[in-house]
Amino acid sequence: ERVEDVSRETVDVVTARAVAELSDLMKYSQKWLLKGTRAVFPKGRTWSDELTDAHQYWNFKMQIFPSKSASDGVILSLSEVSANHA
Repeated sequence: ERVEDVSRETVDVVTARAVAELSDLMKYSQKWLLKGTRAVFPKGRTWSDELTDAHQYWNFKMQIFPSKSASDGVILSLSEVSANHA
């Protein structure tokens, strides 16, 4: 479902493809991420810059997997997300 339409209070995984930069994706899905939901986001060639930007606003653990469909892309798996208040 589109994030705007999801009424469920809990979900196991949030994912999105070609929607927005990482910081925005995390903002859109924060009501689940802050409750322990895992995020799996395919990202393209600017993934490293997006990751640097996201760390300004968010704390999280991550795993990075190579993309099988784009040589310069990755799959980001994020967990233990919290807002960065620094």
